[in-house]
Amino acid sequence: MKNRIIFVFGRTISLLGTQLYNFVFALMVLYTTGSALNFAVTLLLEIVPRIVLSPVAGIVADRYDRKKILVYSDCISGAFLLGAYFIFENNGYYLYVIYIVTFILNSINTVFDVTMNASLERLFSQQGLETMCSINEAISSFVTLLAPTIGAIIYAVTSFRVFILLNGISFLLSAISEIFIEYPKSEQSIYIKRSVSEEMLETIYFLKRERVVFDLYFVALFINIFFGVAASLSLPIVLTKYVNMSEIEYGFIESLISIGMMFGAVIVGMCKTERKYKVIIASLMSEAISILLIAIPILFEIRINPFVIYCAISVLLGVSVSSVNINVRVLLQNLIPDKIKGKVLGTLSSLCMAAGPLSILVGAMYVENHNPAGLIVICGIGFIVLNIGLSFDKELQKV
Repeated sequence: MKNRIIFVFGRTISLLGTQLYNFVFALMVLYTTGSALNFAVTLLLEIVPRIVLSPVAGIVADRYDRKKILVYSDCISGAFLLGAYFIFENNGYYLYVIYIVTFILNSINTVFDVTMNASLERLFSQQGLETMCSINEAISSFVTLLAPTIGAIIYAVTSFRVFILLNGISFLLSAISEIFIEYPKSEQSIYIKRSVSEEMLETIYFLKRERVVFDLYFVALFINIFFGVAASLSLPIVLTKYVNMSEIEYGFIESLISIGMMFGAVIVGMCKTERKYKVIIASLMSEAISILLIAIPILFEIRINPFVIYCAISVLLGVSVSSVNINVRVLLQNLIPDKIKGKVLGTLSSLCMAAGPLSILVGAMYVENHNPAGLIVICGIGFIVLNIGLSFDKELQKV
């Protein structure tokens, strides 16, 4: 119970700090420049560190004390943001400086996330694993819910510099709480140090043996492309440019995605099932349909208020994403041995996001001067076709 309370507090504070920073930064860029390309850069600064550093972060999580990694990650994030506060205090704001801060903060957060995900089974045992995966997803949803609302208020009533200061303090509080996490003694097992290439080969051999793990993340590579272009990039452009929603309405709709994710986490937690296959396929299909629906209000004249339509779409999208995430994570926690869990999860995370930056950049170039509806429809149809193909995967049908 102690670990669970500390986990919830530390995870919430740390994740909220990063999400708030990313949201306020993106909102500032979107409303001050109005450029889809500049907005795409903010998304890339969140994604690229995860692609580049996730495999390395996984190796670090398997080699060293995971508790210390968590504490040091939050300490460094807090100290770095406090340093950025004093830089902005004396020199003012420069977009390229904020870009650098964003990249470094997301790089540190990548190490934190991979380490935390690799620690779940060790911290909470097999019996409590599915519950903690649901709680972890609920925390992510809750934070993502709060971030747009709090971020919009911060953007309206205070300066970016003050926000940086508060954010830095929040990371230090998270680090203090994580000092009291109790890891089982077996966590400190002897580790045989090997080269990075040997570590990566071990991951490749494992993926060859556990084909279902590779198949899921290979599909996730394309899902991230479709979701990134249609939801992460195009949806904000549609809301702010094509249906002319205010900052508050935009923040509220973004929050509803998180509310849907919280509902999804509760539903999955209450309706546990041993057979993950059908749940994953059904949830992915629901996610694909949600993406298709994003284009409807700008393709057809509908009498219903667009705000109401996008509220409903956001909730459905959130429930679907949450159900997919939880069931896949529980499956991976059960299939991957603890001693290689960090590097396998890190490598897979990097793999499934590999094409994200390029697709977002190309998508941004298109929506800069064109209606994004056609692009959204293509992503939705591609998502559905991919899901149909995955439903025939014999290895996945066994789980």
